[in-house]
Amino acid sequence: MAKFDASKMTEADRDVLHAAARSLLAGQKDTEPEIPAEVKEFLEKTGMTIEAKKPAVMAAVDPADATPDPADVQLGGIGPQATPIKAPAIIHEGTKRELKDFSIAHAIGILSMGQNYPYLADAGLEIEELKSQRARSREPMSAEKQLLLAERQQQLKDLNLGSEVAGGFFIPTEVNNEMIQKLRGQEIWMQMGVDYLPDSPKYQEWDKEGRDPLVYWPGDTPTSDLTASDMDFGQITLTLHPMACLVPIRLNLIKFARINVEAEVRSRIVKSMAIEQTKVGLRGTGAKQPLGLFLDPAMAPYTTPSVGKPDFDDLLDAISAIKQRDGVVSPAQSAWVMPQEYLNIFQKSKTGTAEYSYIVDLTDMPAERILGLPVFTSSQIRTDLGVGSDESRMMLVSDAKTIMLADGGQTEITILKELYALQFKIGVLASKEIDFGIKREADLQFLTGLTTS
Repeated sequence: MAKFDASKMTEADRDVLHAAARSLLAGQKDTEPEIPAEVKEFLEKTGMTIEAKKPAVMAAVDPADATPDPADVQLGGIGPQATPIKAPAIIHEGTKRELKDFSIAHAIGILSMGQNYPYLADAGLEIEELKSQRARSREPMSAEKQLLLAERQQQLKDLNLGSEVAGGFFIPTEVNNEMIQKLRGQEIWMQMGVDYLPDSPKYQEWDKEGRDPLVYWPGDTPTSDLTASDMDFGQITLTLHPMACLVPIRLNLIKFARINVEAEVRSRIVKSMAIEQTKVGLRGTGAKQPLGLFLDPAMAPYTTPSVGKPDFDDLLDAISAIKQRDGVVSPAQSAWVMPQEYLNIFQKSKTGTAEYSYIVDLTDMPAERILGLPVFTSSQIRTDLGVGSDESRMMLVSDAKTIMLADGGQTEITILKELYALQFKIGVLASKEIDFGIKREADLQFLTGLTTS
């Protein structure tokens, strides 16, 4: 049928068409409208048809009952930067790099040199992440975030840093996990396999074992009620303590050797934090830092005092003491913790015939094992101090899971520009929060008052 052009109709034809339209509009909603005879004649002559359709009705939708498309509610980012996740994991199209490729060296260069950073064209990923962090920092903070910010500011005051903070950011999750893995390989607690609690809150409480319930023999016909004995539980309160590591980096190193500085920054941070984490787990004072196992007053009943120069009899006595408390000592879960100097004493121990006490062929000597149990050594244990408040010690841990290590999560990196400006350096401040606790003191035995001769 040819296309109908209403502009070429005569006045009489238009009147007929209008009459047809009025008759349709005047019809009832649920009945078929009646078309006048002259309109029918006109339609037959022109070959046209008229169809009446019900108008679309827009229903009101209750947002509480609506079910959105799952693809529309998956957001990436926080706050105003939140956008639907419908694109690949590429963050910066110019460099095609993902979040796991985040470079600390690029971030340091951007924050310290700004537009003068020579590798700015390659740092699109880092620029986007820093912009995102800055935008989030401008959002209203909750009371918990305000408390955390106050603690961070106090931490900077304790380090005498004043207001010399040029900018801050959080290491992306992928990079942070990489640093945690490196930390795990360099400090004794994670190597030992303690009960590691990642992403811990600021405060948390755990039940801790105390006295065991008593068992009675009532006989077939008890003459009285059984005596109840509740299993005794104590309480462990873990409070995260912030620790910080400050690494000065030369500006020329950042400018001309950005790949090297990346490895240097991470290795220095990890090494320093690993040493300190080992130290506070052993000798922490509890003042602004965790209370270490050696200084925990609850360990007094499980201590062998004034040992002097240790020998294998002392080690066997420690194993026996734990077993007398119904503890289990096995290579799968137990370990010795001692300074390297004392491990060396045991490895060189000889019988009267100049044979080594615990092995005949030194080529078959097990690596870092004494009496079949693994040995973890630390330079942070005092040596050759004799008896005193911070005396030389070693310990036997019958169950590594009895030691709890709470980790607050992300390692925060802050760039300090002015503190080292006169030395043509910047400072990289890394900080995280941890705490230690013991579930069952009877699973440990200390040997104290050690000497090397």
